[in-house]
Amino acid sequence: VGGAKWKDRNGLNFLVISEKVSGEFFSEGYVSNLYGYHYSKLADSWDLNWSIKEFNSEIWEGVSLWEETVAVTDLDNDGFAETSFIYSIEPDGLDPGKFKLMLHVKGEKYAIRGLMAADKADIGQVEEKNVDASFKDLPKPISQMAEDKWDDFQEELYRKF
Repeated sequence: VGGAKWKDRNGLNFLVISEKVSGEFFSEGYVSNLYGYHYSKLADSWDLNWSIKEFNSEIWEGVSLWEETVAVTDLDNDGFAETSFIYSIEPDGLDPGKFKLMLHVKGEKYAIRGLMAADKADIGQVEEKNVDASFKDLPKPISQMAEDKWDDFQEELYRKF
């Protein structure tokens, strides 16, 4: 459902994000999963740099990538790209939606997690925002980009409703 291809000091890189949905929403056996993989090829060898897996924990939750949020950057100009994207774990509309911004820098995972209001009058408003403590270890341009991306996404989501 999303991805990117680029070259950097790791060689040729592919980011692949896929979703698996089976069964009917709100029915026994409903599955909604998201998978993310970053592969790089230097010389003749493909390496898996990182992977993530997110599973719905309830039959009333759906896991979805927000495709327009997939980005590849090199904000610290070290020749190694950072990847970022946002996905949601959305319930039936009665509870707040969970959102995650995933950021990978040199194979390390960083995340911003939050809850968004479900009430129609407040939908898109942030109820909770948790930034990994490890963000303090990132170069400022990278951590700032992630925070700005999160904030911009929340504002855009609010405007849609």
